[in-house]
Amino acid sequence: MTYQSLYRTYRPAHFDDVVGQEHIKRALQNAIKREQLAHAYLFCGPRGTGKTSVAKIFAQGINCLNKESAPCGQCEMCQSFVNGNHPDIVEIDAASNNGVDEIRDLIEKTKYAPLELKYKVYIIDEVHMLTQGAFNALLKTLEEPPEHVVFILATTEVHKVLATIISRTQRYDFERVSQEDIKKRLEIVLSEEDIKVEEGVLELIANLADGGMRDALTITEQVIAFASDVITMKDVQRVYKVVGSKEKYEFLESILLGKLDVVLSLIKDFDSQSIEFKRFINDLIDMLKEASIYSLTHNKELITSIQMNETIKLSDNFNQNDLIMLIDEFLNVSQKAMFNGFYQDYLEIASIKACQKFVVELSDPIDFKEPVIKEQQLVPEQKTVQQEQVAPQEVVKKEVKVVEKTSSDDMFLIECMVMGDKGLKEQELLLWPQMKEYNNDFRYRKVAPFLSHSTIAISDLSQMVIVLERSEEAALINSNPELVTEVVSKVLNTQKSVYAITVPQFNEGVELFRQLHEQKKLPSKESIIEKRQEEVKEVVVEEPSTEEMLSEFFGDSLSIIE
Repeated sequence: MTYQSLYRTYRPAHFDDVVGQEHIKRALQNAIKREQLAHAYLFCGPRGTGKTSVAKIFAQGINCLNKESAPCGQCEMCQSFVNGNHPDIVEIDAASNNGVDEIRDLIEKTKYAPLELKYKVYIIDEVHMLTQGAFNALLKTLEEPPEHVVFILATTEVHKVLATIISRTQRYDFERVSQEDIKKRLEIVLSEEDIKVEEGVLELIANLADGGMRDALTITEQVIAFASDVITMKDVQRVYKVVGSKEKYEFLESILLGKLDVVLSLIKDFDSQSIEFKRFINDLIDMLKEASIYSLTHNKELITSIQMNETIKLSDNFNQNDLIMLIDEFLNVSQKAMFNGFYQDYLEIASIKACQKFVVELSDPIDFKEPVIKEQQLVPEQKTVQQEQVAPQEVVKKEVKVVEKTSSDDMFLIECMVMGDKGLKEQELLLWPQMKEYNNDFRYRKVAPFLSHSTIAISDLSQMVIVLERSEEAALINSNPELVTEVVSKVLNTQKSVYAITVPQFNEGVELFRQLHEQKKLPSKESIIEKRQEEVKEVVVEEPSTEEMLSEFFGDSLSIIE
């Protein structure tokens, strides 16, 4: 027997064989049973979802002699259809028969009664390919067709079909087949073919099929030709040039840890394997999205089983805001590359930007657990003048420590990394855009514009490190500590010293932090807290007496009468 492709061998012969489309199957079966047939139907939807197959089953069903189980496959009419000698069921490919003459010839044939069957059925596939003249020629016949004729139009691009055609038909929209339904159908097919597959293979094929059952069978057939005895995940990945879940996790983890050399090396490897970067970027967005969903819901049913382990690791090891930020970066890549196809170039640029922005988990880079920093561990709580109960003649102010550090003072940066509170930093990042409101304020316009486009890299209860693009900008911020502290306190509602550095300086600090951590030479939090407490200066400000204040205002000529 001549070999047939899987999608032809397993083409549905009955409504029950059609995967998905329950609402359409039910409506058409009821129409057959009740003999309430329209003169024209329009089946539209994505490729491989069963439009043509359902059209043929429906054409067979309306001519079946057994209406209760139509099409029964047993009666004379059904047998005629199965054998292929059914002159009254005509299938036309509009892509190759799209002219006015072909449609006029079709219309002329509709005048004649069916030879064998009850209805003469015309299935016009890819109807959107008809020319304007052909559509116009079909209009009148669709509006008032002979009683014995039924038209079934099928298209993947319904927006190209004239509105006057659509209004003369019963429209049925075919949905993409769910991955679960595709998986179940593939299990049946592979069982019939006596082919074994590795766990996870069917989920991957269903994902690649993108809702098309025919595509799923075509992919399966190609992988069968490539594989040995058992179809493995590696077989599917090699044939269709897709990246595995572990490799995707490694790529995202490297970005989130700022390992730019690893990221660029992986992209180079993917390019040598002819990986399709468009699909790879979409897969990364999908994994990040599912990791964000899991971090909020902790519901495993909401994530894809094929990459469940990697998704959960991503959710557990990294912060949700970082994941969402990466989603935005990759969405921008996808949008920009859509018009020119430079997906790899845009991905490399976005990876470089992301690696510079992300901060490694500073307090514990081994297990990535966020440290819990209690307020009393740091500088003693600062109180306002009104809160402190002191003598009227003496007001004690706790001066905010002015950071007098040079860009080469790496140990200061290391201490900030050790004390960094990522949870606090994330809260402040939400408030930081408000800095733009002070850009035009004459008091702060010297520093506010630079602060507004800076990035908070590290923050704790008393100090903050920000990153700027240019060293001149960082120097300007560091040379105006009082002004910077004042405007930052207005935005964050807390006073803290601010230290500005550039991206290269921050990267050097991160590398030094890693080296010190490996050598177990990082300063302890206790020693840093003690050092900071010693550096906090208490300045006693004596409040002037009434006589001194009046004398200063009116001059020495003032005489006070007792």
